[in-house]
Amino acid sequence: MILLTGVAVFLFVMIFQPFPIESYDFDHRLAFALGMGAIVSLCIFIVRVACPCLNKSDRHQKKMSKRHTILNTFFIFILSSVAIVFYFIFMGSTDLSILTLLKVFIICLAPPLVILIYDRMKELNLQNESLIPENESFINRTDKPRIEKENKFIEFISNSKTDKFSLPAGQVICLKSADNYVEVIYRENDLIRKKLIRNTLVNIEQKIVNFTSFVRCHRICIVNLNNVESFARNCNRYNLVLTGLNEKIPVSQQYFIKVKMALSNA
Repeated sequence: MILLTGVAVFLFVMIFQPFPIESYDFDHRLAFALGMGAIVSLCIFIVRVACPCLNKSDRHQKKMSKRHTILNTFFIFILSSVAIVFYFIFMGSTDLSILTLLKVFIICLAPPLVILIYDRMKELNLQNESLIPENESFINRTDKPRIEKENKFIEFISNSKTDKFSLPAGQVICLKSADNYVEVIYRENDLIRKKLIRNTLVNIEQKIVNFTSFVRCHRICIVNLNNVESFARNCNRYNLVLTGLNEKIPVSQQYFIKVKMALSNA
């Protein structure tokens, strides 16, 4: 990545010639552009490789990765800008006008921004890869001893105790809070059905605490892990896809670790 960034700067300067170097012959223009590319690559190497190796406290960078990345971007920009300005002074034949300095700053800002985006994409890919084992476990899931619990009935009773119904635990897909009601989404004869009961999700959660396949994934939702098809990240949100449901079930940061552990043990 460091070398590619330097090559990109070299090609940009050679092709677009943003600086007044028309008086140079081809060999001098080539050397000039090569020097700029080398300076940018060297600055990136110093900030991203050399300094972290010398700084023992950098072992804690994972705890502040976002802050660390932003600081790296800033230092690369400042260091490369100053280095290229001194390079121009050393070359002597390039006028350091305001326009020239502005071009220098823009060119020096582009590489760290590209690296910042690259690091972010790499981080997201690693997070998605960490979810692959969970997704594979769903695809390859075999029947387990919890079938007996799935055949046990869950009794849903309203607060007033005037309304109640029972369902086998295995048929329940998820439970969703709906104002003063709980929406029970279940499967019956291969059809998805929904039923409202006047109660709170907290009360229902207490009644199904012995059914380990149920886990709360959000303030407003409890899911049956046996119906989870996939667990993936979309932008900055995690979602569950449940068998038979067209909607994605959100997973909040508060319950993320709990859900991930439950899925790993499922």
